Amino acid sequence: MLGLPPEPVAKTYRFLDHCGYPYVIVGAVASSILGEPRFTSDFDAIVYIGQEDAPGFLQKAKTAGFDLDEQKSLVNIKNSFMFQAKMDSLGVDFLIAATAFEMEMLSRSRAILVDKYSIRVPSPEDLILMKLIANRDKDILDVKNVALKHAKKLDVSYMKQWANAWKSADSQSQVLSRLEQLLKSLP
Repeated sequence: MLGLPPEPVAKTYRFLDHCGYPYVIVGAVASSILGEPRFTSDFDAIVYIGQEDAPGFLQKAKTAGFDLDEQKSLVNIKNSFMFQAKMDSLGVDFLIAATAFEMEMLSRSRAILVDKYSIRVPSPEDLILMKLIANRDKDILDVKNVALKHAKKLDVSYMKQWANAWKSADSQSQVLSRLEQLLKSLP
């Protein structure tokens, strides 16, 4: 993960591993672990907290050293299922698991050792699907790198099942065609 300050990253890993809530690291950090390392300036995690648990989670985050506005974060959690915080110089986006796919991603995540820290990462399939939804240039590059690295072990039927389920959703209707295009390009 080029570009991330090591100590704030370590503090974030420790917090997530000990906060008591299911989580998975996503974004460029997960792409760098599961695919090819690339530059990033922030850290993304999906966390499962119920609306009623949000104040407790935010308090734990503040106690762990995160800089955040609790009231603004509560509003963002309620309205957009995410909030932003800072750990020293590191920007951290906390995405709150709210969909069946995100819950599945959490349940399929696995712990791996990174720089002596145990962290939870998504399956390659779940990260590919998440990045195909976002569909930015950097996401498509991440998708290709993760897919190439795991090509022989990808659960294609699992990915197609989700992509088919999303065909009627406006923002996700193109995931199946993007996935099929990706699969055709693999060796």
